[in-house]
Amino acid sequence: MKKMNKKGFTIVELVIVITVIAILAAVLIPTFSGVIEKANQSAAMQNAASLYKEALALDLADGVADGNEGTVKIETVEGKDVDYSNNGTTISFSYNDGKYTFSYNGSAWTVAKNNS
Repeated sequence: MKKMNKKGFTIVELVIVITVIAILAAVLIPTFSGVIEKANQSAAMQNAASLYKEALALDLADGVADGNEGTVKIETVEGKDVDYSNNGTTISFSYNDGKYTFSYNGSAWTVAKNNS
C-alpha cells in the first residue's frame, strides 16, 4: 500500500477559517468606527474649548467681560466663525466646525452633530 502524505488544508478547513474571520470583522468594524467617531468628537470639543478660552481672553482684554455688553468674533484658520457674546450676566458661545456644533451657555456644553 502506498502511504499518502497529507499536505495543506482541505477546502472545508479553509471555508471555516474564512467564515470565522468574516464574522470577527463584521463584529469589530462597527466597534472601531464608533471609537473613531468618539475620538473625532473629542478632538473637535478640545478645539471648541480652546476657542472659547481665546474669545473669553479677548473679551477680558477689551474690558467687556466686566459686566458690559459685548460680542467677540474670531475667524479660525479654516475660515469658520466663532460666535461669543456676553451681556453682563450670561455668556453665550457657539462654534460650528462643519461636522459638529458646540454651544456653551456659561455652565454647560452641548454638542450637536450636523446633518451634512
